[in-house]
Amino acid sequence: MYKALIIDDEEPARRAIRALGAWDEHRITMVDEAKDGLEGLSLLASIQPDLIFVDMRMPFLGGVEFLQQAKAVSSGKCIVVSGYDDFEFARGAITSGALDYMLKPIKKAELNQAIAKTVAQLDREQAERNTRLTGAILHNISMPLVKEKIFASIIDQNGKFHKIKELEMLIEAKPNDRFQVIVMTVLNLSSVSEKKFSGDMHACYYAITNALNELLSSAGQTFSFKNNREEQEFIIVLSPSEQADFVISQDVQQAATRLQETFGTKSMAAVGEVTERLDQLDTAYQSAKTLLMQANLLESKGLEADRAMDAANRMSILVKKDLLLHALEMGSAVYAVNIIRDFFEEIRRSGYFSIEMMLQCSTEIRIIADQLAIEGSALSSYPSHLLERFELLFDNRVMEFDDYAKGLTGFMEEWFSALLHSHKSADKLNVDQIKDYIDHHYYEDISIALFTEKHYISKEHLLRLFKQKYGSGIYEYTLNVRMDKAKELLKDPELKIQTVSEKIGYNDTNYFSKAFKKHVGVSPLEFRKQSITG
Repeated sequence: MYKALIIDDEEPARRAIRALGAWDEHRITMVDEAKDGLEGLSLLASIQPDLIFVDMRMPFLGGVEFLQQAKAVSSGKCIVVSGYDDFEFARGAITSGALDYMLKPIKKAELNQAIAKTVAQLDREQAERNTRLTGAILHNISMPLVKEKIFASIIDQNGKFHKIKELEMLIEAKPNDRFQVIVMTVLNLSSVSEKKFSGDMHACYYAITNALNELLSSAGQTFSFKNNREEQEFIIVLSPSEQADFVISQDVQQAATRLQETFGTKSMAAVGEVTERLDQLDTAYQSAKTLLMQANLLESKGLEADRAMDAANRMSILVKKDLLLHALEMGSAVYAVNIIRDFFEEIRRSGYFSIEMMLQCSTEIRIIADQLAIEGSALSSYPSHLLERFELLFDNRVMEFDDYAKGLTGFMEEWFSALLHSHKSADKLNVDQIKDYIDHHYYEDISIALFTEKHYISKEHLLRLFKQKYGSGIYEYTLNVRMDKAKELLKDPELKIQTVSEKIGYNDTNYFSKAFKKHVGVSPLEFRKQSITG
C-alpha cells in the first residue's frame, strides 16, 4: 500500500491529477495535496509519501529547489509536472532525481503510465529490501536452531510443508540426500544432569547432542537435538553415506557406549527407515520410535533395531489387582509388597520388559492405587502427596529395570501403609452417631453422601462398618425406622393416611402405601383396622 502527494499552486491541476489517477488499481490508499513547495516540503516530512507529483513553477519554493531539498527528508519517487516544454526544466528535474516528467494539461493515459512505472520501481525496491532483510535474519539466526525447528515441525506434523524445497535450502540439504532418524532415550538423564552438570539440564542436553553429532559423523551428515515433547528423548537426523544400515546400527551402538564412558549415560536407541524425502521425516521417526518402544530393558545392549517382541510375552500388573485388594482387606502391607516383588521377579524370569511395557505398567499401577483408595480409604487421609511424587518419578518416564522395580515397590509399600493408617482412623468412627441421626431425622431425605462427606469416609467402608454393628445397611435401617413409626401413627384413628405418610417422609401417599405393604405385608388401612379390632 502506497501514499501519494500532489504539490501544485494551481488547484485545477491538483484536481485533475486526483480525478484521473487510477489509485486503487495501483494500491495507493492515500492522496494528499499541497499548494506550494514550502507546504509540500512540510507534508513530505510528516506523511512520508511514496509518490510525489510536483509542479516546476511554484511560489516560495520552485520545483528544482524542492527536488533538491526533498532528498534530505524523503525517499519518495518524484514525478515532475510542468506547463512548459522546456529543456532546462526537464534537465533540472532529471538531475534532481525525478523519475518521470509530464506536461500539462495532464492526460489520463500518460498519468497512469507514469504511476504504474513508479509503483513498479517501488515494488522492486521493496522486494530488494525484503531479500536483504531475510538474508540478514537468516544470517543472524543460529543455524542449529533453524534446523531443529524445521526437523521438529516435520516430525511433529505441525502443518503442511508446501515449500519443502525452501526448507531443504535452509538446512543446506544436497540434491541426492537421504534421511534417516535415530531415536535415543537416556534412562538415567536426571542422574547424569545432577552428577556431571550440577543439575543444569540445558547444559546436559547441549553436551549430549554435540557428542552425538561428533560420534556419528562418520555415518553421514548428522544433526542431533532434544525432543521437547519427551524429557528423556534425543532425535538424531542422519543423511547416511552409501553404507549399509548394519554399519549405521553399529555406529549408534558404539556412540551409546562412548556416551556412557564420557557422561555415565545409560541409553536405548533405535534406527528408523531411510527416506528419500525431507517431508517424510515423520514416517522415519515413527519407524524408529516403534522399534524403541519394544527395546528390551532386561538386555544390556543399548540398541533395538531389528524386531518387536511378541505381545503374548507381555505381562500386566492388573492381574494382581484382586490380590492387592485382598491384602488391603487383610490389613497387610507386607503381603502387598510381596505381591509386587513377585510380579517383578516374574518379569525378570520372562527375559523381556520393553519401554512400552514399563510405561503401561506405570499407568496400571496408578489405576490400581486409585481403586485401592476408593475401595477402603478414609478420604480425609487420601495420600495425595504420594501421588504427586509418583507422577514426578514415574509418569511418562523410563529407567533401568532394577531402579524401576525398586521404586515402584517402595511406592506401593508407602501407599498401603497410608491406606491402612486411614482405615484405622475410619474404624474409630462412632456409627452410633449415624444411627442416632437416623432415629431422630427419619422423616428427612437421608442420603449416604450426608455421612461420607461429614465424616470423610468412603461409601463402601461406611456401609461395611454400619452393617457389622447393626446387621443391616443404612437404607434398610432407615426404612425399618420409618415403618415402625408409621405403625405407631396408624394406631391413632384420627390421623389420615396421607398425614401419616408425610410425617415419616413420604410425599406420595400411593408410594408410601406400596412400601408399607411390601414391608409389613398389609396395606396401611388394613393395618389400622387390625390394630383397632385388636
